[in-house]
Amino acid sequence: AGERLYRTGDLARRRPDGQLEYVGRIDQQVKVRGFRIELGEIESRLRDLAGVREAAVVVQDSPTGKALVAFVVADDEASAWSEWRETLKAALKAQLPDYMVPLHWVQLQSLPLNANGKIDRKALPQAQAADWQREVIAPHAGIESRIAAIWQEVLKLEAVSRDDNFFELGGHSLLVAQVVSRVRQQLGIELALSSLFESSVLSDFAARCASQPHTLSQPPLRPRAPGQPGVLSYAQQRQWLLWQLDPHSAAYNIPAALRLKGSLDREALLRSFNALQQRHETLRTTFVQDGDQARGVLHAHLPLALRELTLDQPSAAQIDTQVAEEMRQPFDLRTGPLLRVLLLKVAADEHVLVLTVHHIAADGWSMQVMVDEFCELYLGHELPPLAVSYSDYAVWQRDGLQAGEGERQLNAWREQLGSQHAPLELPSELVRPAIRSERGARLEVAIEPALAGALRQLAQQHNVTLFMLLLASYQTLLHRYSGQSAISVGVPNAGRGQLETEGLIGFFINTQVLRSEIDGQQTFASLLQQVKRNALWAQAHQDLPFEQLVDALQPQRSLSHSPLFQVLFNHQRQIGESVERQLPGLSIERMDWQQHTAQFDLALDTEEQGERLHASLTYACDVYDAATIERLAGHWLNLLRAVVQAPQQRIAELAMLGPDEQQALLTQWNPQVEVQPAGPTLHQLFEAQAALQPHALALRCGDDSLTYAALNAQANRLARKLRERGVGPEVRVGIATERAVALVVGVLAILKAGGAYVPLDPQYPAERLSYMIEDSGIQLLLTQEHLLENLPPRVGVQALCLEHVQWEAFSADNLLNLTQPDNLAYVIYTSGSTGRPKGALLSHANVSRLLSATADEFAFGPSDVWTLFHSYAFDFSVWELFGALCTGGRLVIVPYFISREPQAFHQLLCDEQVTVLNQTPTAFRQLLPIACNSPQTLALRWVIFGGEALDVASLRPWYARFGDAPTTLVNMYGITETTVHVTWRALSSQDLDAKVQSPIGRPISDLSWYLLDSQLQPVAPGCAGELYIAGAGLARGYHGRAGL
Repeated sequence: AGERLYRTGDLARRRPDGQLEYVGRIDQQVKVRGFRIELGEIESRLRDLAGVREAAVVVQDSPTGKALVAFVVADDEASAWSEWRETLKAALKAQLPDYMVPLHWVQLQSLPLNANGKIDRKALPQAQAADWQREVIAPHAGIESRIAAIWQEVLKLEAVSRDDNFFELGGHSLLVAQVVSRVRQQLGIELALSSLFESSVLSDFAARCASQPHTLSQPPLRPRAPGQPGVLSYAQQRQWLLWQLDPHSAAYNIPAALRLKGSLDREALLRSFNALQQRHETLRTTFVQDGDQARGVLHAHLPLALRELTLDQPSAAQIDTQVAEEMRQPFDLRTGPLLRVLLLKVAADEHVLVLTVHHIAADGWSMQVMVDEFCELYLGHELPPLAVSYSDYAVWQRDGLQAGEGERQLNAWREQLGSQHAPLELPSELVRPAIRSERGARLEVAIEPALAGALRQLAQQHNVTLFMLLLASYQTLLHRYSGQSAISVGVPNAGRGQLETEGLIGFFINTQVLRSEIDGQQTFASLLQQVKRNALWAQAHQDLPFEQLVDALQPQRSLSHSPLFQVLFNHQRQIGESVERQLPGLSIERMDWQQHTAQFDLALDTEEQGERLHASLTYACDVYDAATIERLAGHWLNLLRAVVQAPQQRIAELAMLGPDEQQALLTQWNPQVEVQPAGPTLHQLFEAQAALQPHALALRCGDDSLTYAALNAQANRLARKLRERGVGPEVRVGIATERAVALVVGVLAILKAGGAYVPLDPQYPAERLSYMIEDSGIQLLLTQEHLLENLPPRVGVQALCLEHVQWEAFSADNLLNLTQPDNLAYVIYTSGSTGRPKGALLSHANVSRLLSATADEFAFGPSDVWTLFHSYAFDFSVWELFGALCTGGRLVIVPYFISREPQAFHQLLCDEQVTVLNQTPTAFRQLLPIACNSPQTLALRWVIFGGEALDVASLRPWYARFGDAPTTLVNMYGITETTVHVTWRALSSQDLDAKVQSPIGRPISDLSWYLLDSQLQPVAPGCAGELYIAGAGLARGYHGRAGL
């Protein structure tokens, strides 16, 4: 309690094994066209493509709003830009949803880097207005020109180019139907709707066409006159469209499996289903496209689709396979029939009856009607005539909505849902494909009877239904998992408000979008009342078909997920009698089966079965794996138990994690911190090495070099000069030198004098240097004479040029130490990406404990050769400088021009036999192709990554060339305010095939880490949360900003 934490601004998530995976910067998550996008993911996919050496993706303003811009650096062998650009776009589209594919592409010779070797995104060129304009290539005369005119009409464009993509111009599935119908009408060509999805470029689509042969209060529901055209309901209309898009899909098959035990009368069964088919017109209706309209064709009779199969001594697995295979078979809505009956004989007195019907003809309620009526007919009972037919309902529905009720409800839904419809983003181990398939699976969730009873009691206490309570719990789970406040869930509405419809088999169900705005600080009880209001409001506006709502709101379309909502909640009660029936000589019971399809990313189904409460989760296998859903189910059950115990508790504080997970978070994955003893100051550590090996080479920069003794002597002399100038503990001294021996002498001298150095890299912009000088409050600046004229004005700051120091006037002996480990060692300014740069205050103890805490892992020593590659104003340099000199190693200062020339830098690594290389991933990617293709031998023991996210896949060429030994690659995560490094993870070639893109491992032994949500509560394993750091590495704070 009361422990200080540092809020990093970085997103991470905990892997099932306890390792952390870096997700990205919070400020690198952007919203474009309503979608939350991780720019780093797009960049990673781009860098994996052939011919791409480097890539960056940013958001810029375009004439149509915010848009993604890709900047690409090509390998030498890359082809012509215009051709290659289209290849890259096509490759990305195959991997990512449309909204993640950049709109504008720019080729650069190299990406701009800042002084720290990271990509300088602010320096990337801004796309000009002309860059966004499309080049229109006129369509060829003839069919291509006529197709272009249709596109222009449907898309409401003045012109289209023969290389335009229909969907990039704003096309979606509803507009596809309009295009196809116009092609049919104007050109006499019959096309499947899938044609435009498969050939979406104008010239390709035209060629495909050319290859085809020409060939308010509603009135009562009453029966209409016979012989009228078959009108489709709105729900049927959407099902017809979906079937045309993918006629081989089984996603909208509605199955039921019944186990029949006893003596089965086959003839009675056959007679019963024939009678059912004659009784319900939806079971003998087929569908046809008639111009722009779809209509139903009612057949006087259709043969029953009955298939019988005998299984000799079948196993449960064989039965499951047969049932699953039957349920996966698609329907042809044009020919029917739309009900299939499979009778499996598994024993002399046992059968399995599998009923499969297409959603266009029935819904879940219908399946209960079917079973009930089958039982009556099987017994020879005569059923009362139906008052109306489904086609009567379809006409009644359309007439009512077109009379004004539809417009009224649509306006109400527009106000209810608003204009923002960002997809729900739940954590997943899988990468969402650009086109999600229908592959699905189902997990059964056991709710213990005591919990079910407690939930019912809680619902009664709060005057809500069990449906409302369970929906509120589901939305709470989704909020806690995603961190999003607006949670939209699809909820099926039975749509049988008219008494006459209750006994019909047909597609009445209408999906509604129930959206809750959730604040983690509100109580669950308050959310429950919000959900109640929303549910009652939706019931009052239940007549508007979901299809019309989608069409009106026009959410961003994507083939990777459904519009408006991606998760479903369906709560049912047993309708009338249960499926389990006892007939003379025959018992009927429901049989469970494995789910193999999924219409949505995730669907929670709950069913009240008497006093019992059953639940299941159906999920898309392209989006989630089984382990993720099992974990999610456990967390939902934990939340249910928590709300029963304390409904007045705040949502953010409801216990979602189980005891084992809590234990793992607190101990296994966040082990006891090893407190490092207060060690010497940094200059004392250096002095100890100088005493141990005075003649060993400590420093080299080009032709200049110093032994430990010489370096110590020069630093001591300069330190005495600084003490004459008033430098002592907590006194800040600026240092602005080139990358040279003088830099290291100056830093050590400032520390020996008792002061703290403030690095001022001359390569930085004058405005930034001026701000840092003023903000830091330095009164003394160490520099070189030839740099003075390029440094900004320095009011009240004395400059001490190193060339003017009379070295021989001062003793070379070590000074009396005036510094304590907690005294300030340096002030390094942040990048200022979130505002003005802030000066982080780091002590000697911060750095010395870093070296001590990592000593066992790295075992640095006198035989190691390090490079000072980075700007000394970038905190990575602290690790390089003191990691070398405080462990007896040799430090090679890399001149600026060499650090920007990979070929020259590689030569330096070989010449100096460098063993410890520290790099940002961006810098290493420049070095990688040279190292992999060079015949020269590197002496590297360690390559340590830091400063930015590492994409492990980018290391594939290294491991292909060098393998796992003798060089060990290490990924270290850290930030300035936590003393360079926080975590470490040794990598291997096996990581290339793992699912983790950027593993950052575990914390250094004297640090703790916490993944917290916006309410500072621990997030569940697999969920992204903000990373908080605690322990000895935390900076003292920011200079002049005590409140931060």
